[in-house]
Amino acid sequence: MFRNPKIVIRLILFILAFALAVFSFTYGVKQIGHREPGWQTIEVDAQKGHVTYTGGLTFMYWAEGSDAAIRELSDNVKKVYSDSLYRNVELLDARNPYEESVNLASLNEREGQVVTVSERLGKVLKEALNQTRENAGYSVFAGALWNEWQTLLYLDEPQSFDPAVNEEQAAKIRKLVELINAPDTFSLEITEKGSETEVCFRTSPEYRQVMEELEITAPALDLGVMRDAVLMDLVAEDLCAAGYTEGVLYSKTGLAVLCGKGRTLTVFPEEDERPETSLTVTGPAVTLRFSASEPGTDNYGAYEAAGMKRHAFFDTRTGDFHNRIEDAVIAGEGISARETVRQMLLLNCAEDPETVSWPDSMRGIWTLQGDAAGTVYAGGEKD
Repeated sequence: MFRNPKIVIRLILFILAFALAVFSFTYGVKQIGHREPGWQTIEVDAQKGHVTYTGGLTFMYWAEGSDAAIRELSDNVKKVYSDSLYRNVELLDARNPYEESVNLASLNEREGQVVTVSERLGKVLKEALNQTRENAGYSVFAGALWNEWQTLLYLDEPQSFDPAVNEEQAAKIRKLVELINAPDTFSLEITEKGSETEVCFRTSPEYRQVMEELEITAPALDLGVMRDAVLMDLVAEDLCAAGYTEGVLYSKTGLAVLCGKGRTLTVFPEEDERPETSLTVTGPAVTLRFSASEPGTDNYGAYEAAGMKRHAFFDTRTGDFHNRIEDAVIAGEGISARETVRQMLLLNCAEDPETVSWPDSMRGIWTLQGDAAGTVYAGGEKD
């Protein structure tokens, strides 16, 4: 049959086409996994996904060099990042105790008992307790109240359950606020004994009785609005300790933690990129963006009920919102994510945001609700 020239030509063309297809497929597969220099998205190890999916973080790392060098670096960073995120998500979990570690849930579960905790958890609890004692709108004992507002923020249609229109919910929040702010409802004793830290957490009989009557199972001891900030600070600390300083962590709650020196971050309010509303910092640095009207993502987000805007930054002294800040950004160099969120909370809980004092190396820009002109206010260190 090969005596027919047409058949030979067709066969040659077929072989060439097949070879080209194989080459194209092979090249395409290689290109799919090819790494270009620049920012690399570092995924969490799949084996740790059952815990770390609750972290809610995105991690980018700067890498240069050949494809092989970038792959090796990314794999090494991934291991440190995954291990750190896994350990710290467990550590800060207020609901679920784990056999391999003592965490916040362990203290809620073993209420009234003296529990030995890690130096890291002891430090986190000390800072949270000191912030609670400031009486400026935050309480580490407001886990039940935090859960009530978080539940509403997760609902598809929360307006009908909001305390502004739902008296049953309003009565529940009033009772929680009364208990949370009573001086004898909670105690948190933290004692350092050599290299160990002992913690004993207690709630009053009245608190336990009310929780049973209201059928509330949420833990009392909870970092609440500070949780993401603490988590990001701890993960960034672990990454830097391992020598990986060229990364930036992002949270769904608007936080960004830039680990490396020399790189910059610019933050704008939601849908407002006017130069006068932006802040730029050079790492190591932290930025935070807040919007009282930010649309929800992943079935979670701010909403409005009876003309009042609801979000994560409520005042634990009242259980309610001051409805003053519309949009805000905060940025600082050489500071922690915890300091940044604390400042945003102070800004949201102040009757007059302009009276809020600012730490060194931190700046803020905000607009007020109901201000049609969009006047820009500023606080903190000026350039």
